[in-house]
Amino acid sequence: MLNKFDKILIVRDYKLNTEDSILIDNLPDLLRSDFSSWNDQLSVRTFFKQERAHKAPHFATITTDELLKKAKGLFGQGLQLIVANQIDPKDCCFRGCVWINEVGQYTTEVKFGSGTVRTVTNDCGYDLQVINAKPWESTGWPLIDRCVGKCMKTQLRNVIFEFSWYNVPVGYLKSNFVCWEITDDGTGLGMFREKV
Repeated sequence: MLNKFDKILIVRDYKLNTEDSILIDNLPDLLRSDFSSWNDQLSVRTFFKQERAHKAPHFATITTDELLKKAKGLFGQGLQLIVANQIDPKDCCFRGCVWINEVGQYTTEVKFGSGTVRTVTNDCGYDLQVINAKPWESTGWPLIDRCVGKCMKTQLRNVIFEFSWYNVPVGYLKSNFVCWEITDDGTGLGMFREKV
């Protein structure tokens, strides 16, 4: 089963922009890490080494010092850390997800304004939902169409893309579009294959 960091690596495999991040799974590795070339602020997404029913914490904005204070407790809970050069949620114009089925029809849900994609994926909050019966049909929002188009170009089907659009270039490819992760939709019908 793919973990959250594997899903970020798949985004990179498909040449989509994502956060500039590293995986850290223990305190000694964190203490050896050098974030001096990054922004003053970091972003930390976490996931459990063993599957758990409750949500793993997320720190959209955290300093290195704050992270070091929290780290022992996080690792003690069985968490792994995805530490990233922070992409400021205040710069987000909209965020959402798009599910693309085996024939290219898609459903996209978007929340407008600043924030993180977790408001859509975890909190099920969105301002706009577009369900398209045709393989490619406009959402009526040109920037959202650009995001969906980038996801469609991967040719992956039966997957869910989590994405955001920023008012400044961000991420490791320095683009306004960020794909946070790609997840199998659970149907078993798609072209998406988990890495071994």
